[in-house]
Amino acid sequence: MTFRTYTLGEIFYIENGYAFKSSEFKATGTPVIKIKNIKAGHFKDDEFSYVESIFLKLKPNKVTRPDDLLISMSGNRHDGNPDTWVGKVCRFNKNEKMLINQRVGALRFRSPTLACANYMGYLLSQMLYQEYFISIATSSGGQANLSPNQILSMEVTLPTIFKQSVIASILGSLDDKIDLNRRTNETLEAMARALFRDWFVDFGPTRAKMAGEVPYLAPELWELFPDRLDDEGKPEGWELQPTGNYIKNLDSRRVPLSSAQRRIRQGKYPYYGAASIVDYIDDYIFDGTYLLIGEDGTVQTKSGYSVTQYVHGKIWVNNHAHVLQGDNGVATEHLLLHFSHILVEPYITGAVQPKLSQKNMNSIPFMFSSERINFHFRTAVEPLFNKILTNEIEMQKLAQLRDLLLPKLMSGEISIRDAEKMVEDAA
Repeated sequence: MTFRTYTLGEIFYIENGYAFKSSEFKATGTPVIKIKNIKAGHFKDDEFSYVESIFLKLKPNKVTRPDDLLISMSGNRHDGNPDTWVGKVCRFNKNEKMLINQRVGALRFRSPTLACANYMGYLLSQMLYQEYFISIATSSGGQANLSPNQILSMEVTLPTIFKQSVIASILGSLDDKIDLNRRTNETLEAMARALFRDWFVDFGPTRAKMAGEVPYLAPELWELFPDRLDDEGKPEGWELQPTGNYIKNLDSRRVPLSSAQRRIRQGKYPYYGAASIVDYIDDYIFDGTYLLIGEDGTVQTKSGYSVTQYVHGKIWVNNHAHVLQGDNGVATEHLLLHFSHILVEPYITGAVQPKLSQKNMNSIPFMFSSERINFHFRTAVEPLFNKILTNEIEMQKLAQLRDLLLPKLMSGEISIRDAEKMVEDAA
């Protein structure tokens, strides 16, 4: 395989993002890409901020292009979570017009003849280049920062553009399968949420009975739902009880580790905080399927609901997240959907550091129907969540294969034919 070395500055120029004022952000409008949307190797297409669409005309150079490579020009160095690091690179690869915020850089091609956009996205997301960006970043105010000159001075060795396209296609087939699984999981979770809402929030079967509508559930299940609503507007015989009655709480098993401790205990097991994985360490304290609820710090979403994490496998959890499983006939997945519909603000204390205490969490009202309905609900949603977990495990394996092939294909250590066979077997 023929290779040639270039600086990134020979291939790209960098368009810096625009420093939008906080007053310019709106509830709707044109999406603005912030650093949090740039993840390790992929673009996170949600949780946007928005500005008025007039900025598309006012700041045309800050508008995304389909072949943009986005890079985080500020971030952390080594905190165990690659999604927070400075120098993360991902492909934008969308036709939708968005705007880039300050400290987000768009790498744009000077010429399409030297490099393939997809290939460069894979190349620059390798740990080798990520480590380089971290090493040259300067520190300011607790953050690491990169300048355009620092980025563009880096050297890369490239095969011919034809080989780049072939390699990118092979790796892209794995990413396509990962993306399909991700979208499938979103659909499966939406189905579970819709079922929960129909049964336990909107009381659909009872309302349908009252309206004389045709049953839409199996006869034996349809009979379990009450025929009318009570004076409080809930199905007759159903009760609001404390959520704590249906929680198996495992908080006492949590063990927090300092960042210094985690640095010397790096490993393969995820270390969870209030809202996400914050590190990977060398051991675990939980093994199974759990619901994590943010206890302090990040305890509610922008929409005001509980911060939830549905986790599986061997994990470690610090003391910023409650560790729960379902109890007394209520499935863990039932609890997840319950908390996803709870506006948690009335149960939060602490002006500086928001906190959802165990006592307040336990006091949140839970709509208890009956043991038989809860059993049927578990039977209905468990297959959906089992498929979600199966897809996530497959996604992890596909990502591991992609990351294994990435440097080997780029160095010529493995042939195109062998790589195609490995991808075909995996998919």
